[in-house]
Amino acid sequence: MYSPTEKRMIKWESFLLVLFVLMVYLVLGGLFYHLIEKALPETCDMNFEWRLLLDKYPLNATNDTSTETYSSSIRMEIEETWKRCNGFYVNATEPKNLPFSDAMYLAMTVLTTIGYGHFVPHTWGGKLFTIFYGFFGIPLCFFNLVVIGEKMGRAFNFVLVKCNCIRGKRLRLFQKVIILVLVGQLVFFFLPSLIIQQIEQTWSYLDAYYFIFVTIATIGFGDLVAGKNAESGGIFSHAYRVSFYLWCLFGISYITLIIHTIVESLQKKSDQWEKNISEAIARKRSHRFAEEPEIVEPKLKTRGSQRFGRCWNSKDKSPVPYDHAEQSEL
Repeated sequence: MYSPTEKRMIKWESFLLVLFVLMVYLVLGGLFYHLIEKALPETCDMNFEWRLLLDKYPLNATNDTSTETYSSSIRMEIEETWKRCNGFYVNATEPKNLPFSDAMYLAMTVLTTIGYGHFVPHTWGGKLFTIFYGFFGIPLCFFNLVVIGEKMGRAFNFVLVKCNCIRGKRLRLFQKVIILVLVGQLVFFFLPSLIIQQIEQTWSYLDAYYFIFVTIATIGFGDLVAGKNAESGGIFSHAYRVSFYLWCLFGISYITLIIHTIVESLQKKSDQWEKNISEAIARKRSHRFAEEPEIVEPKLKTRGSQRFGRCWNSKDKSPVPYDHAEQSEL
């Protein structure tokens, strides 16, 4: 027998339909960004190049600093750096459209409100589209996140019952939250961090875990972004990005599941407290009337006598008989 909260849950058919609408909305957003946004060309930072040269050839170097070989090496490095950067700007081509995978990445960060910042709209059309796209897409996305969280919670309870983890007893709030946190840490944090560390070869495990937390919490600093260079990585990199989109969807839903579990438990506790207080007040009232019948009954008789033939003496405020026959003769 399901609780009232479970009865109000959306059906699977309706949920799959809404999820399909979200996926279509995501693809259309990526397609639109692909058509109107331009991929900015890479830049040659002269200041950065000079810093590299200073690190390579420090000014406080000993002995070899004054030699002709050392000076010629510095001269050649400076000339190559200048030619490379100057030639970059001279031979720069017209920027191409934003790749579709990057455009999908941008649409995903808009809908989930993560906003890494590594892909952003630069054209006025892209900025205007982002306003309307996010205005309608963010509520749709969060509705799906909440529903996915509820489905995950229902599946979690089902697994607990099948595994005899409950043993006929209801878990307390902190016990349920602890189990959810432990399972979620394993599924959405530890294992994905290990996978991302192997794919992003320059990352440490701490970097991968840090990126996952920043993403699921929708903080989105943008200093570390997984799958950032997928356009040049072939089919595997594109599959990696698609998997990353799905992981974001279920990972953020996991956070909503924890919040939903805590809120629902507190709501049930509040309803139980309200019910207990109402029952206590009702018992107190019934107990008072049962112990003092002689006080209540005369008051009822006095009120009834005022209606059926008794009046009050204005001097001593005591009731006196009221003669209907005498009043009729007058």
